Amino acid sequence: MLENKEESLPIGNSEKGTESNADILKEYEEMLQRFEEESRNHIGIEQQLKLHIEILQEKMEESNRSIDSLKAEFKAKSDECKALQEELAKTLEKYKQLQQAESVEDYTSPFITIADQSRTQGSTAKHGRSQDFISKFKRDSSKKVTNIMKIVEQCEEE
Repeated sequence: MLENKEESLPIGNSEKGTESNADILKEYEEMLQRFEEESRNHIGIEQQLKLHIEILQEKMEESNRSIDSLKAEFKAKSDECKALQEELAKTLEKYKQLQQAESVEDYTSPFITIADQSRTQGSTAKHGRSQDFISKFKRDSSKKVTNIMKIVEQCEEE
C-alpha cells in the first residue's frame, strides 16, 4: 500500500531528496501502524468494559432479586412473630384469669361447711372434674406459654 505511495511522491533529482522522502514514508508508516494498534487496543478495552458492565448489571439485578426475596421472608417471619405474640398475650390473659379464679376458690373453700358438702355431694363430683379440667388447662397453658416465649425469643434474635 505504501509502496504505491512511494511511487507517487515526487522524487528529487538528488539522492538526498529520495532518502528524505523514504524516511518520511517510513516514519509515516510507523505512525500509522501505532495509531492502528492504539485503535485496536482501544476497541478491545471498550469491549472488555462493555462485558464488565453487563456482568455488573446482572449481579446487581440478582442482588435486587435476593433483597426482594429476603424482604418477603422477613415480612413473613415478622407477621408470624406478631401472630405468636398475640397468641401469647391471649394465653397469658387466660392463665391470669385461671389463677385469679383459683385464688378466689382457695379463699372461699375453707368457709364451706360440712352441711353444704353433704347437700351438694352431686355437685362435688362436678367440682372435682372442673378442678381436674382447670389444672390440666393450666399445665397445657403453661407449656404453650413456654413454647411461645421460646419462639418469640428466637424471632427477636433474628
